[in-house]
Amino acid sequence: AVVGLAPAFSVAFGEEGLASITVPTLLLVGSADRLTPPESEAAFIYGAISSDVRYLGIFENAGHFIFANTCTPIVIQAGFFYACSDPVWDMQRAHDLTNHFT
Repeated sequence: AVVGLAPAFSVAFGEEGLASITVPTLLLVGSADRLTPPESEAAFIYGAISSDVRYLGIFENAGHFIFANTCTPIVIQAGFFYACSDPVWDMQRAHDLTNHFT
């Protein structure tokens, strides 16, 4: 099985490469992801893979870092809070849902 969290670089695989994926596939994305926009990445991948068992889960209004580890004090002190938080979602809840689906 394949699980893609905010998948990117779909063009690197090409349509032929993605079509060769026949195993069960789950793609999870945030609808507000600006780094790997779901419309141009996950939707393309989802449409191109050949698996009969495929799912696209969308965390409504979530950004790219929804799947990142929860912030540690040193990360916050270093000024990287944006890389381990989400402006809308409670990170622990998002991680619980991700664990449930996977």
